Amino acid sequence: INLHPVFPRPVLNYKLMWRSNATLARLGGADENAENDRIREARNWNFKSTLIEFSTGFEWMPLRKANYGDTGVYGPQLNPYLFAGLGYAISNSNLDTSQSREFQMDNTGGTNGMLVVPFGGGLRLDFQERMSLAGELSWRYTGSDYVDGVSAVKQETADWYFLVGLSFSYSLGEEAMNR
Repeated sequence: INLHPVFPRPVLNYKLMWRSNATLARLGGADENAENDRIREARNWNFKSTLIEFSTGFEWMPLRKANYGDTGVYGPQLNPYLFAGLGYAISNSNLDTSQSREFQMDNTGGTNGMLVVPFGGGLRLDFQERMSLAGELSWRYTGSDYVDGVSAVKQETADWYFLVGLSFSYSLGEEAMNR
């Protein structure tokens, strides 16, 4: 489940916009899917996390043209875009080590907060003057090793997560992007 609303986007120009997101996602993983036979057979852990993220950043549409042409009539557009930003996420994870033959742990999981760096791209359809639909792929670098509820003991590694989202946007205020 990934609810990914994009809030109204202040327009810097018709190719560059500021964006803010609130994301609710359910993340999970299991060692039974690991390519490494040793991990899959000996450790056999799995986790589920509920994640809430708030982020802000910039969205850039390099191929976008003004929606009002020489005739002054609005014209819908479909454009690719890239984005990057900064945010904060809270992960509530549940790590299950009960099926492990060799590596069981106590006190795993719980709630953890972390800074995130979201970036990615998508395809946006401006279908009315103030409304658009978008589909996007995004990655999040967390700077934390606790998204899954446990941290590696011997090495510092940061967790990443990947999201696929659909969004609906309604622009408020002056529509400089369309001029």
